Amino acid sequence: MGIIVTLFISSFKYTLFNVFFLLITIPLLLLRLYNKKTMGKLVVQKRLDGKTVIITGGNVGLGFETAKELAYRGARVLLACKNIGSGHLAKSLIIKETRNDDITVYRLDLSSVWSVRNFAKAILEKEKRLDVLIFNAGIGFIKHERTADNLQLTWQVNCFSSFLLSNLLIDFMRKTSLGKIIFISSALHHFHWFNVDDIDSEKSRNAFMNHCNTKFATILMANFMAKKLEGTGIKVNTVNPGLVNVPLLRRVKNSIIQRLFQHFLNIYGKPVGEGAATTLTLVLDPELQNVTGAYFSDCKMSRCVSPKTKDFELASALWNKFSEVVALDKNEKNGVFF
Repeated sequence: MGIIVTLFISSFKYTLFNVFFLLITIPLLLLRLYNKKTMGKLVVQKRLDGKTVIITGGNVGLGFETAKELAYRGARVLLACKNIGSGHLAKSLIIKETRNDDITVYRLDLSSVWSVRNFAKAILEKEKRLDVLIFNAGIGFIKHERTADNLQLTWQVNCFSSFLLSNLLIDFMRKTSLGKIIFISSALHHFHWFNVDDIDSEKSRNAFMNHCNTKFATILMANFMAKKLEGTGIKVNTVNPGLVNVPLLRRVKNSIIQRLFQHFLNIYGKPVGEGAATTLTLVLDPELQNVTGAYFSDCKMSRCVSPKTKDFELASALWNKFSEVVALDKNEKNGVFF
């Protein structure tokens, strides 16, 4: 009898293990198959000779791949980087691979209001035109920190600075007949939960929620800009690059979590080139020339976006809050937006 009980218990344990293993493995296999099946590919052959493009964070990851491809297409590429040394290394690699030496590195620290204003001043003084502005740089899940401007770090890098830079450069962009502003967001915007009045307060301390909220606010801001810029020739859209194999948790100090997550990305994440394909398609595809206020994923327009991103009243409140947070003065307030 004891042998039978022992066998039963052992069998039960193995059964539970097998069930648990299948419950974990099958969804992950389906995820991998789904990613491969739906992954968008860059097929547009258009060139960008004579066009000038700014890419924030163009020295690494998605930004670097985007910059390299646009340089290959003949564009003048401006790498807006916090780390100048890394920026110049990226410039050298891009020139070597594309034979396009029309690459310039500018310093831009998105965690500094002064740096954003200084960057905009340099662009206005040194550049002749601006056709495409890609807000690629951002930060992921980090603990609650405040910057030298006493602003919440995640919000400042992911939202406040792109808001400020858009206001400072929009008139310069309007000098070209057609312009494009592209914001990088994420499917995590669906998990947003914030009060406009609390976005920069001490109440917003959760790293995951801050990230989700900034991704939602990014789409909301882009849609507000798109509506306000109707008829100007400037189109504003957002892109979800998907789960891309880039070091999203490089700021996380726990090395075990970093390694586990990176291993997950190595298996299930998109290669960086495919991750940049949607942004590149939006820049290059002539059929998308007149599309504005849209959300793109896997190289096509996507309906998988929160309906709240079209809440113009909320967007207007957020826009005014951003203006207050970055202390936008009357000379910086563009009449198109205010």
